[in-house]
Formats: sequence, C-alpha cells, structure tokens
Amino acid sequence: VFDFKAKAIHIYDSLSLYCIISDEDMNLLRNVFRSSGGLDGWTVVYPPQWKQQDSVNCGVLVCSAVENVVKQRESMTEALTVNQCRTLRLHHATQMLENVNPEDFPPTKQEMLAIKQKEVKLQGTEIKDTDSSIHCLSWRIRTCLFQRATGKNSVFHEHIKKYKWVQCTACKSWLHFECAGVTGDWASKDFFCGCSIHVDVKKIMEGVHADDILTDSEIKDLERNLQTGHILSNRMYLWKHKGFDPSLRKRYSEHVTVFDDMTTETIIQRLERVLSLSGTTSVDPHFITDVILPEALIQWLQTTNVICRFQAEDLLMKTKPFIDNE
Repeated sequence: VFDFKAKAIHIYDSLSLYCIISDEDMNLLRNVFRSSGGLDGWTVVYPPQWKQQDSVNCGVLVCSAVENVVKQRESMTEALTVNQCRTLRLHHATQMLENVNPEDFPPTKQEMLAIKQKEVKLQGTEIKDTDSSIHCLSWRIRTCLFQRATGKNSVFHEHIKKYKWVQCTACKSWLHFECAGVTGDWASKDFFCGCSIHVDVKKIMEGVHADDILTDSEIKDLERNLQTGHILSNRMYLWKHKGFDPSLRKRYSEHVTVFDDMTTETIIQRLERVLSLSGTTSVDPHFITDVILPEALIQWLQTTNVICRFQAEDLLMKTKPFIDNE
C-alpha cells in the first residue's frame, strides 16, 4: 500500500514470508515512480496486521487488510483461527456480491452444458447458409463482428443487416469488410488475410515505447468512435452489454496486449492520462484495459505494420493471458 503523503510503502503479508522487496519488484517500482520524482525519501513499513496460520485463507486476509486500511481500523498482530477466517470470508463475499447484477454472474455447470449443446445445433444449421457469419475467417478465432453470442440466436451489432465480403487472394477464405478492416472497393484489388505474411512479434516490440502507440489525438478519436459505434468493436459491445456473452467477454479480457506486463502497464497509464485530460467519462480502469488498450494496439498494428484487422486480432488472441493487477 502506497502512502504518498508519508512517502511510505506499507507491506501487508499475513504469512510473514516477504521481509524484503525483490529486485524485480523494485525495478517495477522505479519505473512507476520515474515520472513522479523517484523513490528518494521513501521508506518501507510493516504495520501491525493479523497473522495467518494456514495456506488457504490468503485472499481473506488480503481483503481484511484492505478493509482495515480503507476504514482506518487498527489491527492486532494476533493469529486468526479457522472459524474467524470463515466468518471473514462470508463477510467479504457478501460485500463483493451485494451490488452485482444477476446477468454478470457466470453460468452454472448445467447452464454451460445447455449452452454448448445449443451452440452445436446452431452451428450445424448455419454451416449450410452460405451468407452466415460462420464462414467469416475471424469467426474461427471468435473475433467476427457479426457472430452470434455463444448458444444464442442474438448477434453482435444487430443493427447492421447487410455485410460486404472480401476474399483472401492467397487462401481464398472470406472475411466481412469490417472484420478484415478494409473499406472502399476491393473487387479489383488483391487482399491478403495474413496467411502468407509472417509477422515477427518480438521484432515489432523491440524498442517500442508507450508514446509510440498512437498519438494523443488518435487515442481520443478512437475512444469517441468506439463510443458512437463509428468503429465496430465486440469489446465495446460487451462493455455496454455485459451479460450478452460472458464466456467471450472473459476470453477477450485475457488477450489484450502483445507486450510484457511492464510495458503494458506503462501504456495503460498513458491511455488513462490522455482520456482523463480529454474530459471523457469513460476512465474506468477496466474499460481502459478491456476495451481501449486492445483496440489501440489493433489500430497501431494495422497502421505501423501494414497488416489487416483480422491478423492484428489473431496476434492478440495468440498471446498469453494478461493478468490485470488493478
């Protein structure tokens, strides 16, 4: 916990395992504080806190420590019993769930089975329809902008009734214009989905800084166009309709960056700063991470590396799951 007024880092560790800050964490701290004066004058403090006697109640002790800090309660150094931890677990679970909308809860195992069975039937019917979105190449990686919600008849961006299609010159696969990220007339031009283009992700990331990912005005325009629907985005759609397809929303949230955690955090900080300065109301940290970050990287990959939207999406979906430290 950072106490900026006292210039102190408070360490809460119910198992008393971490008595020092690791070199890796210190490097991360230096990077975070670089733009705000550095770490000179800061101290590390281990305040009194409840102790843990088992290996299963770590989360309970973390929530309790946070609540005590926020509500300015003084903690004792006593070791909590299993029964005390059970009481605290129920208390924190109740606090967390009391304002959650029913549609935001994940499906039960029985509901998931029913959804999968219906999905199989729907796909069997759609495969026979030559104009179905199931034939869009981006459907295979679950990024098609006009796909159905899993196990439902409802589709994303249902207000759009007619789709244009473009065929890859190399592999002959089809994509919606919007899924390919193309506009204009492609009847007499070659289009390549990326099947014949190798993209070296490591080379792309070399020497890239947070300021290289779009200009400030491009970031503001992107956010505005996503809000108005001028740029179609499944991530934006799921942000506005959170119960529409929970499983797909979870999948998207795990694949939002092509960079390492440290670079990604720096990019997120820049996006938050730019959008905060623009006066937008959409500065929710999760909105930045789940929607703006991946869409900004897709636009950057398209413009900087001359690849289509489908290939940019494919790069994102192949990256390791991102752990949001918010």
